[in-house]
Amino acid sequence: MVRKKTRPKSFNAPPIKLKCSELIKSHLQHFESFIKISTSPGSQKYKIGDFAIVLYDVCDFVNDTVAYLHFKEDSTKSLLWWEEINDGNEKKVKFSYATCEVPYDVLKALTSQSQFQLICETTELQSKNICIHVYISSNLVVSLNYASEPHMNRFRSKVQTVVKHFYGIALEEYGKDYIDEEDHVEKVYECIKNRFDPNEKVLEVSHPSLIPKLRDYQSQAVHWMLKCESRENSCRDEDKNHILYSELHLSDGSKLYYHIYGGL
Repeated sequence: MVRKKTRPKSFNAPPIKLKCSELIKSHLQHFESFIKISTSPGSQKYKIGDFAIVLYDVCDFVNDTVAYLHFKEDSTKSLLWWEEINDGNEKKVKFSYATCEVPYDVLKALTSQSQFQLICETTELQSKNICIHVYISSNLVVSLNYASEPHMNRFRSKVQTVVKHFYGIALEEYGKDYIDEEDHVEKVYECIKNRFDPNEKVLEVSHPSLIPKLRDYQSQAVHWMLKCESRENSCRDEDKNHILYSELHLSDGSKLYYHIYGGL
């Protein structure tokens, strides 16, 4: 009996194919990706930011319109188009080229419709300047049983990219040689040595009867651990945030606790 090989599941979803009129297709060949924008607020709760689009022509959106912003890498030029239905129930396609200063990687992250919803500011529907509100999906916000409970968002890299853009909270970046070949133990020793400050005076952390005595760098290491424990206890006593979380203050006055490694 021969077992059929199965492909491992991939988290990279296939690109979404967009149905559009022939009039638009000739313009879209110059762009790589798109994001969906709605004029209906719906039930979105968590607005984490907004950005502007400057159209080449005056926009005349109507309510309940769904628009699509197409963009490409290394360019601020984009294309916004939408469909309207007139009194005769005929569809009419409208479009305008636009300028969008949002970085490409952020726009690319916003293409995930299951993670983000984009809503157009309806008070500016007769303008060249359009404000787009970015909402994060409610399914990304969870209640934990305790502060350090493991929770990992499968699409955390997209959330991390968007939060970094709007709030400046980013993962620490390390150089390529930070973790090199496994046999380079000397680099680890060198890092420890560089952390040692011979001029730093620390309290005696070892018992007088302890033999042998701790070396200076060992005393500094123990002193550092004691400070960390003290800081953690102090934070707990003062009801401060867990060290893994940062506060995201939303425009409505509410706030989310953001886990930078888990992606909310």
